[in-house]
Amino acid sequence: ILSQKEETKKQQKEVFRQVYNRPKEKAFSDIDQLNMDSFRAIPKSVILDYGLSKAALAIYPVLCAKADFEKNNSFQISQENIAFYSGVSESKVRRAIAELEGARLLSKEKITEGTRHFYVYKVTFYRRPELEANEQRGDAIYFYNCIIDNGIWANLPLGAKAIYLFLRAEAKQDLDIYSEIEGI
Repeated sequence: ILSQKEETKKQQKEVFRQVYNRPKEKAFSDIDQLNMDSFRAIPKSVILDYGLSKAALAIYPVLCAKADFEKNNSFQISQENIAFYSGVSESKVRRAIAELEGARLLSKEKITEGTRHFYVYKVTFYRRPELEANEQRGDAIYFYNCIIDNGIWANLPLGAKAIYLFLRAEAKQDLDIYSEIEGI
């Protein structure tokens, strides 16, 4: 009886280890579940001045989208999920994370809980308090999270992602015309 109990405990432990050590997987959102108002303000200088690789440009908006918009708190996301949302291989994600760390746009910290190891990240972008302090940020592009959440971003080729960001950073917007068209 004792050996059966011990064996049962051992099996439960193994099941729990498999369940809790598995990275949290995410699926793309359905079109009717998308939040069309959620965005991140990405500094144009990140796109234009840092000379980042296409892979780094692909994962940077994903990291910004998964970070807290209010405060610069650490957040957890697996490299597997970063690859999923950005459409980049996990090996490119690791290199891109190192590149973003070198550019001081990202910091990561390794956390160990028992046998489980994972990273938490902090990413640099304009958060809500900074945006509210300056009504219009001409030095930022507004990247809508729904582009990532519904899988559009992951399905674009790396070059298309880089071109999209560069065009958004270089584009000029006439706020008067925009306000008139949108009825703002």
